[in-house]
Amino acid sequence: RVALLGAELADYDLAAVDSVPMPEMGGCMGGANEAHPYPWIAVVEDSPTTLYEDLLDQMRAEAGDPYGERFARSADLDALNAEWRACFERDFSLAGPTVPADGSVAVGDPSDRLASESDGPTGAWDLAIYTDADGAYSDAAVGEAPPEYSSLTGSPREVAIAVADFKCRVETDYVDRFLGIEREAQEEFVAAHKAELDKMAAALEAYVNS
Repeated sequence: RVALLGAELADYDLAAVDSVPMPEMGGCMGGANEAHPYPWIAVVEDSPTTLYEDLLDQMRAEAGDPYGERFARSADLDALNAEWRACFERDFSLAGPTVPADGSVAVGDPSDRLASESDGPTGAWDLAIYTDADGAYSDAAVGEAPPEYSSLTGSPREVAIAVADFKCRVETDYVDRFLGIEREAQEEFVAAHKAELDKMAAALEAYVNS
């Protein structure tokens, strides 16, 4: 193993990949890869998505990705989400069962989930995902809702969440206003980065036709 991969990689603990960078491959396999790189490595390294990775990341953050950091926290989108939430909290009672009958799942404040980073209608989706068939609400970490909660069984409480969400999207004209905010963000981004975007488009066309 050491001869094949080199001592550093041979001894590397894959369980530590999130905290300790993986060392470069050494040994005879590392030498062979360096002398004769895999073709796909060159393809990936030369692709426009790699060469313009920073620009693409900036585009996602600023120009219309609902989870892009700067776009999602734009003042206009914050205001729209605040309108939707005020409507939702008016029409849907966040109160409900607080502890499952067997006491097996900790239950938190549903308004915390509604006020999460996915504020707005996606907050209602999160709320439904963390509500079980009996209407109890789990405060498990994001992405860790117990299966009996995340199955969206169509309980009366989940249905009420969906109805209130739909009503408030209509009342706030959410979709059209969101698309308007998105369009404005994209137009501003294109205007500010036109030269870079033109270069990326040309590089993409050349890459596809190569």
